[in-house]
Amino acid sequence: MAPLTFSLAPLSTIGIIWFVGLFLLLWYVLIKTASADGFFKYLWVLPIAVLVSALGYTFVKTWDSTLSIENKQLTLSIPFYGKSWPLDDVDWSKVKLVDLEQESLLEISHRENGVGLPEFSLGYFRLKHAFDGKTKALLAVTDARHVLVLPTKNVVVMVSIKNPQQALLLLTPFTSEEQI
Repeated sequence: MAPLTFSLAPLSTIGIIWFVGLFLLLWYVLIKTASADGFFKYLWVLPIAVLVSALGYTFVKTWDSTLSIENKQLTLSIPFYGKSWPLDDVDWSKVKLVDLEQESLLEISHRENGVGLPEFSLGYFRLKHAFDGKTKALLAVTDARHVLVLPTKNVVVMVSIKNPQQALLLLTPFTSEEQI
């Protein structure tokens, strides 16, 4: 079978504004701490510089994030949280497209490790209710109205895809056991 690659949806205008605002705030704090005197300067400059770098990397890599199927692997290529699963680990019968604002079964409880900004969620989160027996979710969501849900053995993967209906249509052969 030919490899399938789906581009993830880019950041919305609100997501971009939050990223730029946070980046400018951290940059301002970095400049202020760098000009401080004494031990305070050395205590804070490095951690803030690391945060500014990580935020910049996440912002840039978000634009070329993908979900792909190749060599019997499902691969999520996102900043810091990229992961691959064997196709057998995905419960293809429960793959669906949802609106997270309307879907109460996939309501997020809290962030465990990642970035949670308005209209941008990246990383590991907990679900309020178990979905397919799991409460841990790996999110790369920039548009909560069009989220592709892919339950795996250990985690529920939720991603915003550029063309969600087309992606769902291209994934339908995998719901059949013979294709896996």
